Amino acid sequence: MASYSGNLTQLSDFLGTADTISETEDAEFLSASEAVKKLEESWLNEMLAPELLSPQTELVDCLLEQTKNMEENLMAISKSDFRFALHRMEVERIRYVVTSYLRIRLEKIEKFLGYLLNNENKRQRNEPSLLTEDELKFAQELSSNTETHLKTLGLRHMPTNMRDINTQKFITTPNRDSYVFVRVKDDAPSVLVSNGTSDGEFEVELLKNSQHLLPYRSIAKFLFKFLVIGSAGTGKSCLLHHFIEKKFKQDSSHTIGVEFGSKIVTIGGKQVKLQIWDTAGQERFKSVTKSYYRGAAGALLVYDISSRESYNAVSNWLTDAQNLANPNLVVLLVGNKRDLEDDRQVSFLEASQFAQENDLMFLEASALTGENVEEAFLQCAKTILSKVETGELDPNKLGSGIQHGETAIRRFQRQSTSPSVNPPSCSGCKI
Repeated sequence: MASYSGNLTQLSDFLGTADTISETEDAEFLSASEAVKKLEESWLNEMLAPELLSPQTELVDCLLEQTKNMEENLMAISKSDFRFALHRMEVERIRYVVTSYLRIRLEKIEKFLGYLLNNENKRQRNEPSLLTEDELKFAQELSSNTETHLKTLGLRHMPTNMRDINTQKFITTPNRDSYVFVRVKDDAPSVLVSNGTSDGEFEVELLKNSQHLLPYRSIAKFLFKFLVIGSAGTGKSCLLHHFIEKKFKQDSSHTIGVEFGSKIVTIGGKQVKLQIWDTAGQERFKSVTKSYYRGAAGALLVYDISSRESYNAVSNWLTDAQNLANPNLVVLLVGNKRDLEDDRQVSFLEASQFAQENDLMFLEASALTGENVEEAFLQCAKTILSKVETGELDPNKLGSGIQHGETAIRRFQRQSTSPSVNPPSCSGCKI
């Protein structure tokens, strides 16, 4: 829980001060006014975003502690003192911001109740939740009460054959394709943004403080450059197509040069945009495709389990990737065409041992059935994100294959309707 480390030291000496808390290297130091402003921005973002955003638990706790301290200090001042009215107004302003922020979150939880609870049930233990403990309890109780109310007051009065209702069909999901106004926080040149049509994407120069109307889906926390490499005929394009379109690519021909695709995924509560380059496997295109290794964060190294020749070429593809891409390139070995088990020429154990010896992740997949296709891309992306969070990968380093590009975007700020009273000076909050 965040703690407020100071009182209203400018009121007068007789109000006293609280014990200050020493700073730590990992803590972000915010003054009281900065904490209020930050929560106001979070409130505005929550109102404008079409989905529930990550909770600002520390900010809320910090400001609640702030108001508690202010209330205690105000008891030492006469109500006829002008300073009392001034700081009482500030207390009410902070409460208004906190309650407004929490209220809009509750409204969105009610709207997306089934969707959020389904996601919560699927969430891995190490993944952060979009709901606080109190919000989760509220959502579960609301869901239970709604179901009970539906059964006792509605369904029991209906014919027996109409009492069986699949509530999953009526779940409301966030519309991430809606457009939002944004203001760019930091320069982000050459960002690919979806145009919302089948034409794909267009490139925009996001310059600091410029304003844009963009699809919400385009606003991602990170952008990872991915490669799909391997010999011709291993099904690389089919893997990419199935990952993006959720269906098998019929009548797929050999890639000429390089093909491109992109998709936004959610990993650990963070939106990550995968920019995926599918390279040609033929030898004559290697001089063209080698240039695409530069600046890649991850790669799927694909072979065909029914082709010994494609597997024998894996070591050469791996050498090229390690020599031409950044040294921290995350590589996942994929044995494609898992559906051709009867024609298998490469055993799972053999490929698994190769992956272990070369410090690679490994799985088998089928672009035809979809088995492990999404898992291949997500597992690679999760590893990259984990390395970013531990500091092993630096997104700001040139050639890392990771961009903060679209995290530079924030929604428009509007003038607050709250009283324009400058908060008193204080020691600050730990966030």
